[in-house]
Amino acid sequence: MPYDNKKESEYGFIYGVSGPLVTAENMSGAAMYELVRVGHSELVGEIIRLNGDYATIQVYEDTSAITIGDPVLRTGKPLSVELGPGIIGSFVDGIQRPIKDFKNMTASKYMNGQALGRDIKWEFVPSKDVQVNSHVVGGDIFGFVHETVLIKHRILLPPNACGTVSYIASAGSYTISETILELEFGESKKAYSMLQVWPIREPRPVNESLAANCPLISGHRVLDALFPCAQGGKVAIPAAFGWVKCYALIFVTPCAQYYTLLRQICQPQKQICLYTRKSKIEKNRCFALILSILNY
Repeated sequence: MPYDNKKESEYGFIYGVSGPLVTAENMSGAAMYELVRVGHSELVGEIIRLNGDYATIQVYEDTSAITIGDPVLRTGKPLSVELGPGIIGSFVDGIQRPIKDFKNMTASKYMNGQALGRDIKWEFVPSKDVQVNSHVVGGDIFGFVHETVLIKHRILLPPNACGTVSYIASAGSYTISETILELEFGESKKAYSMLQVWPIREPRPVNESLAANCPLISGHRVLDALFPCAQGGKVAIPAAFGWVKCYALIFVTPCAQYYTLLRQICQPQKQICLYTRKSKIEKNRCFALILSILNY
């Protein structure tokens, strides 16, 4: 039983189940939007209502395997995501569980895994502006990682951190959990890695919000006219469950040179390359590179 080593005060019990909504009792002291683990399979859930000793939980997985009296573990933390090198090219579900691990690690549909690989080493390059005895604050860039051919991942100091640099790692290969920076503030000393865990309901702080005044032109009249999008903006794809909203990412290139470039970039990611094809409209010389995440 996964709860044997937990204190009795850290978990409650399922009182009622209605689809994805679960009511739990003995939840006094829990907080709104707190992350909980529901049932013996430790399904991921989030508290959305508190009423006395009872809590209403939104479960983000199938609840057919849970029953009345099953334990509900309180984590004391909000639902969060992992940020760091490796997020580009990874395939996760809506709560950032690695889809690839569903096949590689377990035959069960219930799985809790780490979104970013802890064993992968990345080539870290420290920033020239950050050295020992430098003063840094949250949001300062203290290093870089070339995550892909086109993406240079900037390693930022967490927003709530500040202090004087007492140690910064030299250029080399490190995992996202290894210490690459140490800060001193007063009498305290804290270490930082390339990994940050951030609550999903808390916006990342910014110094200035830039105006979205440049359109993202796809070249397709239907998309550009009926569904315009700004560069750096957000796009929503509304659809019901099972309508394969995240089925494929399609790159359409006007010539073979761009097609070859995209092919070279995506070639190392063999697990995501479903197929490529040449457009039937030969006069337009369009090539499509289709990447799918459903071949797991």
